[in-house]
Amino acid sequence: MKRLLLTLALSLSLWVPALAVVSSTPVGAIDIFHSICTGQNGTSTNAGPSAVCKQNDSGNPVTKAIQVATDILAIIIGVSATIVIILSAFKMVRANGNAQEIGQARNGILYAVIGLAIAILAPIIVGYVINSLK
Repeated sequence: MKRLLLTLALSLSLWVPALAVVSSTPVGAIDIFHSICTGQNGTSTNAGPSAVCKQNDSGNPVTKAIQVATDILAIIIGVSATIVIILSAFKMVRANGNAQEIGQARNGILYAVIGLAIAILAPIIVGYVINSLK
């Protein structure tokens, strides 16, 4: 019972900051490049299109949807992999020398790290492919 309460308290202490971030009201984003790309009064500048202005350009809605979907999936995979790493670490600590449980926990950490690497690289690869198709 004591171990269950300790595990519950620890898991709640890990989730409370995440819930605070999720439940907070969104802050409006400021586009610092708007005045550079469009001029101070909203008219186009004579400097020509720069890489920053091209990046902020709306472009093809299909490629934008693919990038957004990839970013969302990468965030979900990253959060899931982090949770699996934490849970596998707890499993490894609670194994009490049992080689089978330690091996399962080690495999869980390994697979989660591979998933985390994929989650980090996926938006980069998709962005590279989309930019090379333009």
